[in-house]
Amino acid sequence: MLTEEKLFQGKKGDIKVKNRILKFAIIFIVFFSLTEAYSQDSFQMTSEAGSPEKISLAQAIDFAFKNSEEIKITSQQVSQSESQYRERLGDYYPHIDAQVSWTNNLKYPVNDVYPKAANYNYVMNNKIKTTQLVYSFGKVDNAVRAAKESINTNFFKKEATQEEIRFASKIAYYAVIFRKNILLITEESYQNALENKDILENRTFAGRVSRKDNIEIESDLASRIPFLSSAKAELISAENTLKRVMGISLVKNIELADTLAESYEYIKEENLLERMYQEEPSLKAYNSLIKVQESIVKAKKAEHLPTISGFGQWEYNGKNDNNAFVGSSNMDNFAVIGVQVEIPIWEGGQITERVNQAQEDKVISELEYQKRQKDLTLELKNAISDYTQYIITLKANKEAVKLAEQRFSLFQDLFHTGQVSVLELNDAELALTNNKVNMQETIFRINQSMATIEKLVLSGDIT
Repeated sequence: MLTEEKLFQGKKGDIKVKNRILKFAIIFIVFFSLTEAYSQDSFQMTSEAGSPEKISLAQAIDFAFKNSEEIKITSQQVSQSESQYRERLGDYYPHIDAQVSWTNNLKYPVNDVYPKAANYNYVMNNKIKTTQLVYSFGKVDNAVRAAKESINTNFFKKEATQEEIRFASKIAYYAVIFRKNILLITEESYQNALENKDILENRTFAGRVSRKDNIEIESDLASRIPFLSSAKAELISAENTLKRVMGISLVKNIELADTLAESYEYIKEENLLERMYQEEPSLKAYNSLIKVQESIVKAKKAEHLPTISGFGQWEYNGKNDNNAFVGSSNMDNFAVIGVQVEIPIWEGGQITERVNQAQEDKVISELEYQKRQKDLTLELKNAISDYTQYIITLKANKEAVKLAEQRFSLFQDLFHTGQVSVLELNDAELALTNNKVNMQETIFRINQSMATIEKLVLSGDIT
């Protein structure tokens, strides 16, 4: 029988349990609310790293063009050169200046040296002057030509920058595909090693297997793990490089939509050099810069010659002891027109040295053009040679992979019955893996060479 006291104690215990449950429920609700709010903030912060966005090579290049600081800088340089050209054009137009002054002479002496008629309490001067260039013997004309050609120079520099960004985008994109394929090959190699271990275990059930074989299998598996980690790290590094080239956040999750082909055609080498000399933008920039320097040299030489200009001036002046202001009776009009000829006679040799400096700049530009042309010629010839040799190598790679697959498959069958050793089986698998890696590297080099050729030639079919 339960006493009344025990029943009361039981009810108190139930109440304590209910209170604990209620407190726990309240704490859970508060925690859930905070967690929900934090998760929403976290989603906003990490939305960039959400589901992967498929990016084609063309899209990667568009991103790089849009976000490249280098392209933006060259665009500003083009705009700057256009502004400088408009500034130079201003030398052809009239220059008009105005001047207004009002003076209150608070104190001045009156004596034989400074008679009263020479000084007034108030003086007002108003003046408008205009000058117009008539003829500068080439100084202005050549300066304008140089400024105009500078627009073309900076435009070609911008094109060269765009081609470099396009090339960098291609290489970064190809590198991600290459590293991803290497990771897949490394993972397949590890799975092959696991299959070899399974074969050995099956042989153990069928009969005795030496401890040496078990150790060699385990050692082979352990040695492959660092290669897996390295392949993953190199893939992440390649992806980050691509994201940097594209100008997007490093935490953004992307997936490549394009792959690398496994068959390629030979290049048509006819007229590639001529096409490069005509189309390559950095060569165009140097050629344009030489034209700029030629005009500057002519402009500097013209500094030895006169400058003829016309001028006109209107003045509205007055002086008075009481006051001088516009409209007062003591204000008078003055007007003059004329022609001015400025003739440099002796400038201490400065003009001659400026001419020499401009000529040296022109020679430097010509030498830089020749150097750039030779460097690009070598780069194009090497790229064509590499491309051709890599195509030949790719055929050998495919044959090597095919034979290595047959050899590894045969050795696995023989390993079932103990006809080959663990070392022979491992060697066969590593040979297969190495040949697959070599083939992927050759494919990457082919595309790298092709990207180089496309950067140098720019337009037209090359295969």
